[in-house]
Amino acid sequence: MRDLCSRLGSRVQLTTDGHHAYLTAVERAFESEIHSHISTSFVERQNLTMRMSKRRFTRLTNGFSKEAEHHAPANALHFMHYNFCRVHQTWRCTPAMEAALSDHVWSLEKLIGSLDRRNAEAA
Repeated sequence: MRDLCSRLGSRVQLTTDGHHAYLTAVERAFESEIHSHISTSFVERQNLTMRMSKRRFTRLTNGFSKEAEHHAPANALHFMHYNFCRVHQTWRCTPAMEAALSDHVWSLEKLIGSLDRRNAEAA
């Protein structure tokens, strides 16, 4: 949470399901610099979006996976696309743009290129 707080360019709203560990971590990292909203409906909607756009979470399909090592990169790619490439109807921009993390919509080429550069640096 502290890392997330240090990267955000503006005050944001964070929605959680109210789990005590989340509330404590958010309060320690953001103090009073965040709008915190507790609602299971927002969290469940995010879970539905993730399940519907990634077949790894859909049982009885050829894309289903139980292995955590396969889920981690798939989740990272999903959330990068969701936050940096996908324009959301209500904001008419990406969540990254709304949070002042980016000033433009990323193309898929830029997204994949950023992964290629990161992998090259790690090697």
